[in-house]
Amino acid sequence: QGSDHKATGQAGAIPQVDYGLSDFNQKYVYKASGIYELPFGKQKRFLNGGNWFENQLGGWRISGFMTVEAGMPFNVAGNDTSNTGGGIQMRANESCNPNSGPKTFAQYFNTSCFTQPAANTFANERRNDIFGPRNTNVDFSAFKEFPIFDTLKFQFRTDAFSALNHPVPQQPQNTLSGATLGQITGWGGARTLQLSAKILW
Repeated sequence: QGSDHKATGQAGAIPQVDYGLSDFNQKYVYKASGIYELPFGKQKRFLNGGNWFENQLGGWRISGFMTVEAGMPFNVAGNDTSNTGGGIQMRANESCNPNSGPKTFAQYFNTSCFTQPAANTFANERRNDIFGPRNTNVDFSAFKEFPIFDTLKFQFRTDAFSALNHPVPQQPQNTLSGATLGQITGWGGARTLQLSAKILW
């Protein structure tokens, strides 16, 4: 946290309005990971009969990595009507708590809280007082090592990034004069698959 003043800030505005969260501030970031060897194949609990097919099932390991991140802070951008010269990034006038919004894709924050500042005035919205949507992501891997000679091994693995393939919402639209104010119009989170091979020694 901190004032984090910028050249494009509301120059001349009330100082405490420009005091707020930094652009990269997140309330929380949770990460969890794990690895597990499947109980199949030789000397394992299941499918341990010793035939060729069952032996191929042995030695496979799976791993997962989950990340849960809070949304990034931002504010609503208004039109510069202050008549103080160029280089001003004007915010909007704020009359209520925008984070009380419905949190839907069509309206993520309470857009009725914002109006355009009057001519020759500065806005009263504090910097970065709105929090964007949370981001949850899971990566998954499956791999097995095949002995070649002594300590030399061949590893085959497959990785699935954004394995759940669910939409990850980007920041809501924050331009006061735009028709899509408060809407989430951008998405990420598409699953990506990767196959790889390694020689280990």
